[in-house]
Amino acid sequence: MPAILVGVTILWICAKNVATACHDDESFDCPRANTLFGICNNVDEAKKICPNFCGICPVDGQWANWSDWTSCDVTCDQGKHTRTRTCTNPEPKNNGSDCVGVANEYKRCDREPCPDGEWSAWEQWAPCPVTCGFGVTSRDRKCNNPAPSLLGQQCDGDNKDWGSCFRRNCPINNCLDIRNAMTGAPSGVYTISTPVTRTFIQVYCDMDTAGGGWTIKGINPEHNREDVALVVFQRRFNGSLDFYKNFQDYEDGFGSVDGEHWLGLRNVYELTTVGTNDLRIDVMCFNGSKAFEVYSDFLVGQGSNYTLHLGARTRNNETSGNVTMDDSSFGENDMAFSAKDKDMDNYVRSCAASYHGGWWYNNCVTKNLNGLYSSDSSLQSIFDYSYNYPGRIPLQETKMMFRRVLV
Repeated sequence: MPAILVGVTILWICAKNVATACHDDESFDCPRANTLFGICNNVDEAKKICPNFCGICPVDGQWANWSDWTSCDVTCDQGKHTRTRTCTNPEPKNNGSDCVGVANEYKRCDREPCPDGEWSAWEQWAPCPVTCGFGVTSRDRKCNNPAPSLLGQQCDGDNKDWGSCFRRNCPINNCLDIRNAMTGAPSGVYTISTPVTRTFIQVYCDMDTAGGGWTIKGINPEHNREDVALVVFQRRFNGSLDFYKNFQDYEDGFGSVDGEHWLGLRNVYELTTVGTNDLRIDVMCFNGSKAFEVYSDFLVGQGSNYTLHLGARTRNNETSGNVTMDDSSFGENDMAFSAKDKDMDNYVRSCAASYHGGWWYNNCVTKNLNGLYSSDSSLQSIFDYSYNYPGRIPLQETKMMFRRVLV
């Protein structure tokens, strides 16, 4: 094309006014101008002359048709249906306006009321938590029959139920159990169960001794018979039983619990392993004079030594002396048990043979309560230095007993 014609054409294009209503200028050959000059590449010029041909007319958005209504969005109670439409018929272009209105519409839907929670059946009772006697057990239920819906109510009431339960009668382990089970139980022979091997044995329970305000610790009614329940494990009063025995005899016990007897180291060990126990020793000489003393924390250790363990002497009457079983030289505390065939003492010779008995001999003894029964004073007779020292006044009666301390 001649240069003069090109120049004239360009000047003519620049002189044209802007097209109205997004129409191309009919006096202008838009396809040819675009081919020769790429007029559509110049957006500003294209808008004035060939907006329609160049595809740059603004297009306002129009809504497409509504979708179908959705299903109700809840399974119970009140919910909604939803339908939607899109601004795509056509979609806005070239700075055209967006669709006017909303893209989503809702309408209410009603279902059945939402279910509340209901309890399941009670489960089985839990095992009774005690091995004997009465206990408290429980059972459970769940709020799942049905479970409450999101808007439903929780189950009304508790998910746990409590009840009492009972196993077999608890074994009687000491005289205190008998006193608690039998109000006003008299002194006498009773059957109890040892706490370790659960062996049934007979013991003599002293329910009367209260000498000088003897009460169970933690209770303080003076001379109250209800406060005493002692297991007698050694008793002598007439010399009918020989106490010069072998170690096995002392371990097993001998005599009759309603007469002179030794309950047995094995039994005393078992009975003193439970709780805290006090030891009480009562003696009476042949002229009728009496004395007693009490030691705390009485315990006989496990075989084969059956070591004696004692706390301090906590009580005694005015006729008792100052020599105690925890004496540094002769005291029996922390000593193993000796008999004529088993020497466990600290003396150069056998104290059991020298003193004619079985005992927790040291070097040698503060008491010889298992010695020879005789009214004559001798090294082998029954005596108690806690009652009379340095003399050896022979004793007519002795009684050793212990009882559980209540704290």
